[in-house]
This record gives sequence, structure tokens and C-alpha cells, in this order.
Amino acid sequence: MSTASDQLRFADDAPPPEATPSWKVLVVDDDPEVHAVTRLALDRCRYDGRPIAVLSAASAAEGRTLLAQHDDIALILLDVVMETPHAGLDFVRHVREALGNRLIRIVLRTGQPGEAPPREVVTRYEIDDYRTKTELTFERLQIIVITALRGYTMVASLAEREAELIRRNEQLERFTDLASQDLQEPLRNIVSSTQLLTRRLDSTLAPDDARILTELADAAHLAYRTIDSLVEYARLGRNLGAPRVLQLDDVLRGALSRLRPFLQGRGAQIAIDPLPQVRGHADLLELAFAHLIENAVRYRGAAAPQIRVTATTDERSTEIRVADNGIGIDPRLIDKIFEPFSRLHTPSRYPGAGLGLAIARRAVELDGGTLTATSDPGVGTTMILRLPRHRPGG
Repeated sequence: MSTASDQLRFADDAPPPEATPSWKVLVVDDDPEVHAVTRLALDRCRYDGRPIAVLSAASAAEGRTLLAQHDDIALILLDVVMETPHAGLDFVRHVREALGNRLIRIVLRTGQPGEAPPREVVTRYEIDDYRTKTELTFERLQIIVITALRGYTMVASLAEREAELIRRNEQLERFTDLASQDLQEPLRNIVSSTQLLTRRLDSTLAPDDARILTELADAAHLAYRTIDSLVEYARLGRNLGAPRVLQLDDVLRGALSRLRPFLQGRGAQIAIDPLPQVRGHADLLELAFAHLIENAVRYRGAAAPQIRVTATTDERSTEIRVADNGIGIDPRLIDKIFEPFSRLHTPSRYPGAGLGLAIARRAVELDGGTLTATSDPGVGTTMILRLPRHRPGG
């Protein structure tokens, strides 16, 4: 593993090529001597084979101008007290908040530490180091700069990877959308054509022929639904935004609205107890509840489906239970039901794409929660959704 001293080279030891780009270090300080000393200390330094170019600003206002002119500054060595007692701290806020720049490394240097106590500054501001000017010998300054540049390269590399991942995900999403449309269109044609043939030839069709046409239409419809579910699964987590406070009663109403065509004529009785507020994403939770309720109705027993939604809250989490009186699940197979395309029954008996519970669990997990189940075969199943009460940043 290399150290700062391993990466520190001087011009006489390894002269850089003419075209080698420089690391740009912006010095923002109202003391001309600080600029001169910094240039002298860094004049012959190299990091990763590249020289260091020092840009100078005598005030925070000049620093903002240089930032606007140079989009590749790697490090800012920043005084705290300049035009105002907190000009440097205001400059940090400008970089991190107004410009939204999290890449540039920032090291505060002050000759008046009492104006900005180190612990308070490090706690409140996004900086990489905080030093008094008296402690910065040439060697110490060089080490701080090399360490900051190493941090810059690591963060820049992560940012590049993140940008590439976003780009590839966008390409995959476009491909998924186009492919799903191309696949679903012929399936729609098969369903409509078989239905049309059945109506036209109804009086002349032999029973076996009618059965074949019905099975063909059912198979095409199932394939269509499977593609639709796959796209829904792939789109989970897109453009979520920040979590917000939600009233779970409203979320359940949205889920039932989605299910209105499915529920029609099935005689399902759905009882919802008063539900608390949670912090999360309405779209994700509504989707999860829709699939949980649909699953409860689909896997019904001989009696009409009865579903009850209840909730309890403690200091750590909110637990929501969706209990039904359906056919139940062998407890040994509980984990299997949340796997994509997992089927415990034949599609002819219980039609479905085999993705509903996988989508529900994934949606809940994206919202920081968990989804599990308990079941008693022949009696019913209870889906247990847990959401944290306190979320990072929320």
C-alpha cells in the first residue's frame, strides 16, 4: 500500500512530460504571504505523476469567480476569516449547497481558531480537514495536499462509476420498455383473434377445437400479464424522490382503487382497522398492498375471501398485517413464495404470473422495510410488513 511520502516526488527526480495536466489547488486567503508560502511548498510536488498548479484568490468573492472559471479544481485551501469573520464558512456553503459540488476537497486554514471552533466546524460543515496556519510546516502542508488529492481521485472515480451505472440503467430501461411493447402487441393480437374466431365459429366448433382456442387465448393472456409484471418489477425504484409522511389509510384506498376491476364480482370482504402514519413512498407502498390483497383474494378457499388489515407501532417500527382466510401455505415453503416466478400451484388452478409477492417484497425493501409471512394451511395466511419509524435523513 502506498503512502503519501511514496507518492510525493520532486521535479529533479522525475520531470513530468510537457503535456501532463496539473492538479488545480485553489488558495482562498487574504494574506499574500500565505499564497507565497503555499506556492513555494507545492512548487516541486507531484502526485500520481502530475504537478500541482496553485490558483490564488484574495477573498471569498474572488474564489467564487475562479470556481466559475475552472470546473476541475481538486482542492481548496481556505481561510476562515476574510471579508467577514465567517467568509470561509460561507464559502463552504456556497460550494456544497449553492453549487451542489461534493467532489472538491476542502481544507480550512485559520490564523484565528477562536473565531470558528474546530469541533463545531467539522460537525456542521462538509470539509476534509481543519488546521491552524502555525502548525502547517512545508512537509505537513504537502502531506495534507497529497491526502486530499487522493481523496479527490477516489470520490471522482466513484462519481464516474455512478454516472456510468445510471447511463446503463437508462439504456436498460429504454430497452425493457421497447421490448415489452414489441412482445405484448402480438400477444394482444392472438387473444383478440382467438376470441373473434370463437365468436364466428361458435355454432360449428367441435368441443375440442373450442377448448384449444380457449387455452390459446388463456396462454397468450398469461404471457401478456407476465411481461407486464416483469416490466413492473424492473421499474421499481425509478424516480422515487424523498420519503414523506404518509397516512396509511390513504395508501390502502389507493391500492383498492387499483384493484377495483380485479375485485369486481369476487365477493371479497376487506376490513381495514385505523392505520397510523408512516414515512415512505406512496407509490411503493400502494403497489405492495395491491399485490398483497390481490394475492389474498386469488388464493381463496371455499368461503368468500375475508381480509383484515391491522397495524401496531412501537418506538422502532410500524408493523402492518394483511390476514386472509385463504388456502394457506405450507410453512416450509414460506420463503419460496417471495421468489420471482415461484409457483406452488398450477396456472390452470390459480392463474397468475408468479411475480406478485416478489414485487411486493421488493417494493417494501426499497422503502426500507421487510415483508414476511406466517400461514396455517387450510386456515389462512398473514403477510407481515414492517417499516422503520426513523429513516436516515428523514
